[in-house]
Amino acid sequence: MRVNKPSKQALLLMLLVVILIGITVSASAAEIYYLSASGTVDNTMYRYLSRGIAAAEKAGAIAVLIEVDTFGGLVDSAVNIRDAILEADVPVITFVRQRAWSAGALISLAGNKLIMAPGASIGAAETRPNEEKYISAFRKEFQATAETRGRNPEVAAAMVDADITIPGISEAGKLLTLTAAEAVELKIADAIAPTREAAIHAAGYEGKLVPISKTFSDNVLGWITHPIISGLLLAIGFTGLVLEVFTAGWGGFGSLGLIALGLFFAGHVYSGSASLNLVLLFAVGLILLFIEVFLLPGFGITGIGGLALILLSIFLAFDNFSAGLAAISISLLISTIFILYGLKKLPRSKLWNKLSLSTSLTSEQGYLPRQARTDLLGRTGRTVTALRPSGTAEIDGERVDVVSEGTWIDADRPIIVTKVEGLRIVVREHSAEEQ
Repeated sequence: MRVNKPSKQALLLMLLVVILIGITVSASAAEIYYLSASGTVDNTMYRYLSRGIAAAEKAGAIAVLIEVDTFGGLVDSAVNIRDAILEADVPVITFVRQRAWSAGALISLAGNKLIMAPGASIGAAETRPNEEKYISAFRKEFQATAETRGRNPEVAAAMVDADITIPGISEAGKLLTLTAAEAVELKIADAIAPTREAAIHAAGYEGKLVPISKTFSDNVLGWITHPIISGLLLAIGFTGLVLEVFTAGWGGFGSLGLIALGLFFAGHVYSGSASLNLVLLFAVGLILLFIEVFLLPGFGITGIGGLALILLSIFLAFDNFSAGLAAISISLLISTIFILYGLKKLPRSKLWNKLSLSTSLTSEQGYLPRQARTDLLGRTGRTVTALRPSGTAEIDGERVDVVSEGTWIDADRPIIVTKVEGLRIVVREHSAEEQ
């Protein structure tokens, strides 16, 4: 069987097709994923950047460009982002567009190439709290990152530790912050470029920028986990639950409170700053508090334990103490105002009517106010009930409400009146030697 050989024209056409396919494949593969590290450095940023780096690796991108513009944020999140960059299988270019301060400086140092825009700055990595333990740990992270990327570790350390002095560069007692030109001169940054495209070229790459935007869940999580918004959610949660208990209604306040608390914990759990164990801890604290209010008299160990568990679960839901304290403070202030207003204006529940005095005793109705019992000062008597620290005592055949000086006194014990402050009669146990 005779086989016709392909003509020269056919061979040239096939070669041209192969070349075009190669060019097309090469062009499609030359992609550089673009990510933005702007705003507060937190767990939401870490999730977004790590997901973007993973997507670039999977797509076979030739590099990742992270544009940094931040005043800083959480140290834990910055360290996690730093680790994700160092462990990436794709080269990462960090481009400081305006400023990379504090946690942002660590992220920038982690890049394979660090490019800065004219007028940008990097450094000022002060820890919160500003204690030696935290300074030492953060300083070592900066030094180790700089060494890994072939940058000046001493200069990097001076960004964190104000005690480090570098003649002509870093003064004693001041954290180091560098301009773009200074960073290049001191071998912290690799080059200066005005735009993303120029930064890519300065880093030695050419390719098409593929922006990776934050998802809707990223934006929602960033919003929910912000300390101010978290504080508002907690305030709505506390207010809703308290008003549900002490006011009449159909469950609207309680539902709103539970939704707000659910959003608070869901946001922090999903972002990675909290675990489901904290939700359980909060629930146990809430149950203990309700047991104290509805089942047990007074306010003892059950109520104190419930409050402690609630506060602990909220504090642990945040990445640092300062953020937790800010959220708690905001929530307590707002919830107190709305609870007092609500109890004054809204219809009362049966439970509230049992716990509070619903009638007023006025002088027009014939009621006279009690006078200070200064005549009882120095008198002795015996307790009728246990004083924990308040209770009832019998003095000169008269039963009066008294309060101890702070200690518990059992029933049927001798007491002496030590102080009278308005209507408050203060007593202590009267020993036999004093009689």
